[in-house]
Amino acid sequence: MNEKERRPYDRERPARPARPARPAPRKPGFTPGRMACAQALLDVEQGGAFAAQALDQRLRQAALDPQDRRFATDLFYGVIEKRLLLDYILSRYMQRPMDDTIGLLSLRMGVYQELFMNSVPDFAACNQQVEMMRLFKRDKLCGIVNGVLRSLSRDKDKLEYPSDPVERLSVLSSTPLWLTRFLCEQRGMERTEALLKTGGRGGGLYIRPNLMRMDDIAFEDFLRSEGVAFERTDVPHIYHVREMRAADPAFRRGDFSVLGQASALAALAVQPKPGMQVLDACAAPGGKTCLMAELMQGTGRVHAFDLHEHRVGLINAYVKRLGLDNVRPRIADARNVVETLTQTMDAVLVDAPCSGLGVLHEKPDIKYRLQEENLRELPQTQLEILLACAEYPKPGGTLVYSTCTVNREENEDVVRAFLERRRDYALQGLSEALPEAFRGQVKDSMLELWPQDGTEGFFIARMVRRDARP
Repeated sequence: MNEKERRPYDRERPARPARPARPAPRKPGFTPGRMACAQALLDVEQGGAFAAQALDQRLRQAALDPQDRRFATDLFYGVIEKRLLLDYILSRYMQRPMDDTIGLLSLRMGVYQELFMNSVPDFAACNQQVEMMRLFKRDKLCGIVNGVLRSLSRDKDKLEYPSDPVERLSVLSSTPLWLTRFLCEQRGMERTEALLKTGGRGGGLYIRPNLMRMDDIAFEDFLRSEGVAFERTDVPHIYHVREMRAADPAFRRGDFSVLGQASALAALAVQPKPGMQVLDACAAPGGKTCLMAELMQGTGRVHAFDLHEHRVGLINAYVKRLGLDNVRPRIADARNVVETLTQTMDAVLVDAPCSGLGVLHEKPDIKYRLQEENLRELPQTQLEILLACAEYPKPGGTLVYSTCTVNREENEDVVRAFLERRRDYALQGLSEALPEAFRGQVKDSMLELWPQDGTEGFFIARMVRRDARP
């Protein structure tokens, strides 16, 4: 066959390039959200960092998208909040506790995902936590992590918990047994159970306007303009919002602040008015200080004490952001009297350092840091502060004592011990100083609030100095 007779399909075809070999499917790497969570947990477990600060730092470094950020936040706080429960469950599957910190954190993360995060399939939780072991060069622990999480996935509906009511509450609420017993003995099982099972995160923020710039009506208009859904609370100037990302620039400008309802009530109990001289004796980070300064319309003066320089720095930053001129931050130990200020104040607020049992739902790491000796020592420190600060009000002036705990020994007992020593003070006037919604809960000019009632757990007592000290 000559060249002309050759058919087109008989022509020599160029060789096709060889197809590249298809890569073997790869297991997904450890996700960035889980990595940020794991690093923050390590900061808390090994470095002693506070939970909120550790997570914020790691989230900033990771620069996650919103979905990963939410996932990391939920997983991180879930592991922190339920640490004792997670360890109890792990003890059902392990002959001895995991002695490697990274291995233990990986197991806790896996158990939490399998039991409490419905959006994560069990196999994904298991695979990811095994991947974490490889990433952190703990290959020898991969089999343990894999085996425990697979076993839990098979029979997690059959988990059993202690039969003793107090021990069971301790495990299910992930609260140390000694603390659970302490609260049950002091406050009763029903109230303690409600306290320890109250969930707090995910409830949004409580915010308030800068009253030097706008009133409540203008603030509501601002929130609507930003597309922020809000709810008025029973506390003047305090609003509940779910999300404020759209308004972050306004926060930096000082148009609004974050402040809980109970904290605002403590400031309102002082009844700050224009031209007054007020002392906030344990003031950092400055939320109540600044609210009082704004209620005084920028007049008078609010002296703001705190023991540590870096905490006074927080007050200064708060004041600067809001543009307030009538606040005077100062490094001072509230247990020591500043002689030049005695009998010069119209009102003093002592929001004393305390055990924080009223805000466990917001700061779950408190229950792991708190020791029994703290509960024994705190009332004495609180009484010392209160006795020193009693020197500052003028005759007829106000002394407000508050804490964010529900421990009676730090609250009512401290006030009674103070009144035994200072007969020139009397409980008076709290009902009149508070919004109508809270007046029915006031007894003997003292108010006790619980998280299950929709606020922080808090205690407020209002006292007035008589004309002369007996």
